[in-house]
Amino acid sequence: MSGHNSLSASATQHSLCERVATVIVLAVTSGITFAAVMQTEPLQSANDRSRWCTVWSLVERGTYSIDEIVSVNSWDTIDKVRHEGHIYSSKPPFLSTLIAGVVIPVQSMTGWSFKTNFLALTRTVLVLFNVLPMLFVLALWMNLLREYSSSTFTRFFLLATAALGTLISPFLLTLSNHAPAAIGMFVSLYGILRIHSASRNQQQTHGAWFAIVGFSAAWTCCLELPAAIWGLWSFIWLAKLDSRRTCVWYIPAALVPLGFFFATNIICTGDIKPFYLSYGTEKYVFEADGIPSYWADPKGLDTNADSFGVYLIHCLVGHHGIFSLTPVFLLMIPGWLFAIRKSTNDDTLKPLIQTGGVITLIVLAFYLTRFDNYNYGGNSVALRWLLWLIPFWLVTLIPVLDTFGDRRRFQIFATILLTVSTYSAWSAWPNPWQHPWLFTLMDDAGWLDQYREVPPLFEKPLTSWIRSLPNVTDEKSPPWIELTSVTPRGTIVKRKLTGHGTTQINGEPLYHLEIHDSSLSGTLREQNFYIDIASFERGDPPDKFIVWPEGSDLSRPRKMQMAYFQGLPHSRTFRPGLISYLKLPAPINGVRTQRAASQVDLKYNNGTARRFRCDLWLADEIPFGIAQIETTVSDPRRGDILLKERWTVTATSLKSPEKNP
Repeated sequence: MSGHNSLSASATQHSLCERVATVIVLAVTSGITFAAVMQTEPLQSANDRSRWCTVWSLVERGTYSIDEIVSVNSWDTIDKVRHEGHIYSSKPPFLSTLIAGVVIPVQSMTGWSFKTNFLALTRTVLVLFNVLPMLFVLALWMNLLREYSSSTFTRFFLLATAALGTLISPFLLTLSNHAPAAIGMFVSLYGILRIHSASRNQQQTHGAWFAIVGFSAAWTCCLELPAAIWGLWSFIWLAKLDSRRTCVWYIPAALVPLGFFFATNIICTGDIKPFYLSYGTEKYVFEADGIPSYWADPKGLDTNADSFGVYLIHCLVGHHGIFSLTPVFLLMIPGWLFAIRKSTNDDTLKPLIQTGGVITLIVLAFYLTRFDNYNYGGNSVALRWLLWLIPFWLVTLIPVLDTFGDRRRFQIFATILLTVSTYSAWSAWPNPWQHPWLFTLMDDAGWLDQYREVPPLFEKPLTSWIRSLPNVTDEKSPPWIELTSVTPRGTIVKRKLTGHGTTQINGEPLYHLEIHDSSLSGTLREQNFYIDIASFERGDPPDKFIVWPEGSDLSRPRKMQMAYFQGLPHSRTFRPGLISYLKLPAPINGVRTQRAASQVDLKYNNGTARRFRCDLWLADEIPFGIAQIETTVSDPRRGDILLKERWTVTATSLKSPEKNP
């Protein structure tokens, strides 16, 4: 009797220790995740900006059209389509509509708005929609492990894996469909196992569990369309177990998210299909205000640079590989073999593991057949379109860890795999919209040059922010541009460049350039410069091509005049950059530009170091070949920007000037 009491007390103590450890893991996870959310920035990528644009339009304007908000540079996105003359997000409206439904009551309770409390508002929404549901799911996951795992090591290892070691974690910090879809998958698997286990034990399960599975499976389908295969399979499986309760509970619950999905699509698109099923059509490939859509000429990973074989390798063990980034899932392989060749510790898991393996292969094969979309999910830390399958993969690990988890060497090996997986997840925080660490490592080694866009070379060296000298065809209407800047104090300053053409000075043909700086208070400075055209065309620096005729205004030292033209304190040749489009004020609108940049580091006698950088947006169709100039002064040691000045062309005499003389 005393021995029985001793065993009972030991089991109770062991159970208590497990519960305390579980609470500690969940507390640590929630603390880290909350802290990360409080540091994350919204609008991190084109993907989440696309959805936030729809949320803004629904909340502020009551429309799915995002024409207004995408005109704001920090909100613009490449994930957009044109439909019936308006711009819309290419993302299905289902999730954005739900988020708008969360934003409105949060605004009502707090008084926050997108304009005045943007960070607080968006971070609160992420906590409510991503973080809290994920913590709830982790608690469900631990309950499932207590029921289906016979090993303490298995339970804590898989709780730590689900909490910290998968690439779902970084997506909790952004507005996307991936984390909510994985959460829905967790819930549907938990419900399926509850129903199936009760059925095997000839016990009655409340119909509410059928409703939970129906709702969560359909929810996952609405967020990840390939998950429709799981929705269909879960329906068939439950219908075989209990057709009556499947019809009474599962189907009505599943119709709630499905009905909302199709209703929002119809309201937004006029069709039951979301916009992204129109990829490659005129909805994606269009021109607005002179700027072609990104998908007219995609860049980087979106160029489909890899063959089928290379793409498959990188999806499995390469720079976006399931097994290279999260090697803990290598343990799925023996898990699938166990499900095929032998019984698991509880045969309830066997059909679910088999199903997970088949669905994984089908979904992977589906994306491998989309030859026009070999982009690994774009600029993100994972093959994000497979993240909803992670709950399946975690269940697959249970029998493997139960079988080998009592062996010390296996525990060490599994912990190493989990450590690498955790590093892949946490190195991406707080922004999942970046390349995986392995991609960066391979790119730095020069192994991924196929994704690099090579910038066009300049025909001549570029040594100043003036790229060209426009011809003068009418002396009464000389070519000019006006650039506008805003000082740190909020003062609007304008700089007008006027080209007066070639003039003879001392028998030498020089180009006459007039520059007039002004503000609302009046003229700040007016100067005339004379440029040796041949020297300028050779790409000589300003101290060579600027000529100072007798009587020229030298009220400012010549060195300062040179710095004025260079955008830098010392002469440096500008490096050519990539082609892009810049949106300028009407009637100029969009212009095709080439980026260029140069920088100079200076160290002063007192030990202070400063980095001077000048970035240019060059545009041949604008007089003087310049659309925008940005100069920055920073601390090269700390990286802090101390001063930034941006000049943007806001008016011009010509839309399409002739070539330079």
